[in-house]
Amino acid sequence: MKDDLAMPIISIHERALDVCYTIYGEAELSSDILDRFYEPSARYQNPALSASSRTVIHNIFKFGRKIHGLDVPRPLAVFYTILHLPPPDFVKDPIFQVLRAWNDVGTVSEHESFDGQKQAIVEHTLNLLFLPEIHIDGNPTAALSFPAVRRRSRHHHIIGAHHNELMASPNYHPGCPSIAVPGTSFMFPSPFHFKLHIITRLSFNEQGRITEHRDYWDVKDLMGLCPVLPFAQWIGSRVAALGLSYAYRLLPKNPDERGNGHLDRMFSNDPGLQGLVIDPKRDPRHH
Repeated sequence: MKDDLAMPIISIHERALDVCYTIYGEAELSSDILDRFYEPSARYQNPALSASSRTVIHNIFKFGRKIHGLDVPRPLAVFYTILHLPPPDFVKDPIFQVLRAWNDVGTVSEHESFDGQKQAIVEHTLNLLFLPEIHIDGNPTAALSFPAVRRRSRHHHIIGAHHNELMASPNYHPGCPSIAVPGTSFMFPSPFHFKLHIITRLSFNEQGRITEHRDYWDVKDLMGLCPVLPFAQWIGSRVAALGLSYAYRLLPKNPDERGNGHLDRMFSNDPGLQGLVIDPKRDPRHH
């Protein structure tokens, strides 16, 4: 008789979505919930981090949740926090909001590895929006296309309007963050909106818990989150290429490597390529 704890492959899709909405979305993130998702000896890796215990994995994801909303607090609120005192209500609101982050899940695929382990591949996008309060949603209809579990019904009746306070809410995923031109009806896509495309691979055991969690992303996409880094990378890659070219010129060379004589000899030995050899006497550039 088949083990009742075995997880049918059809449920991998739902479990992978639950993991992404919980870890990368706005669903409640607690140690109890993460314990239900991960084995005690689960491993997590991405291009920058590696963790081999569930406790470390918990801390990484909780830290990531903190940066979903970064605000500049009022000095008086900081003072109360240093003294470990609850700040009064009139100082709880931040001076301004620096960052809002949200995750949009794309496709989810599931398969079984050669050793019988069930796996899921999730393609999703991490969105970073700096200075959200100066933005409006240029395409509010697209914001409704995301799964209902990530929406609040109280937003539905005002989704057609441009509300800056919605852009500052971590529960709201705009269709197209834009900046309006004052005094006009024109708007343009925000230069402060950055995206990081992520591919997540989840490996499950028979109980439906994650044994390995790996995130993949392109280093260039990660550098694109900082406006200065892509330009620096563009310059650095070309300087490195020129440096290698000059380094090769400085290396001592064999006689066969000097000039194009070795190419002419190669062409002359192949009847099919003899027509490609340019005779310097017939080349008009030499006259």
